[in-house]
Amino acid sequence: MPLNWCFSTLGCPELDFESAAALAATFGFSSIEVRVLENRLDLPAYLEAKYGSPSQLASIIQNAPVSVSGLNTSLRLTSESDADRDAFMKYAYWASGAGIPTLRVFDGGAECDLVDTETLDQMCQNLDWWERVRTAEGFQSELLVETHWSLWTPESVLKLVEVVPCEIRFIWDVFHTWRHGGRDVLETWELLKPYIAHIHFKDAVLDPTSPKGARHLPLGEGELPLAALFSRLKSDGFSGPVSLEWERYWNPSVAPLDTMLQQGKALRFW
Repeated sequence: MPLNWCFSTLGCPELDFESAAALAATFGFSSIEVRVLENRLDLPAYLEAKYGSPSQLASIIQNAPVSVSGLNTSLRLTSESDADRDAFMKYAYWASGAGIPTLRVFDGGAECDLVDTETLDQMCQNLDWWERVRTAEGFQSELLVETHWSLWTPESVLKLVEVVPCEIRFIWDVFHTWRHGGRDVLETWELLKPYIAHIHFKDAVLDPTSPKGARHLPLGEGELPLAALFSRLKSDGFSGPVSLEWERYWNPSVAPLDTMLQQGKALRFW
């Protein structure tokens, strides 16, 4: 059974939804995750101007050749800001009203090998807040936590799972846990797979001279064992989105997304 291939619109920020969906369908992908459209990061404002209402957006999505796996927000679970929560609520309104199944949030906190108690407490407060709001508003979209800062090791992720007051699932950013945590990708998968709903991947090489300690590279040219990972995901029957996060919005000098999609096809990833 093929994997549920997906890509983030960070890779094609200039496109509108219809064009991004058509690009995904061209390569046989199942879905896209939406972070930016027509170079607009403020998606609630963009969607309001473009579609008017969540129900109209729902109609557009229903007639698209691929589905929308999630709407990606910038909320960090460590935030104590009411303004951050208010901004997130605008995304929740659109996602739930348009039938988009998930909302991405970041873990937040300091980059570390083992998350501290204070950070965990703040995450739990925000997760508890979301569960109360979700119930009160009747929102259907599920919140997914991306492993980005303080949750870059399996041990930190499992610490949050242990203390959180509600069920929680994650977007596993393979690059971040590999680069920061220094852990074998397949080992991390084995430890976290019961809690992973969605996967982000890209290719890279470790480079201590780079500001981030690594450089992103075209698929198949880096050090990440992507082929081995995809094989394991298939054998384990993972059905969640496996999403190429090609960040052309943040790094406009990199190759266009369709070039990377062609490269992935040549490598027989999809």
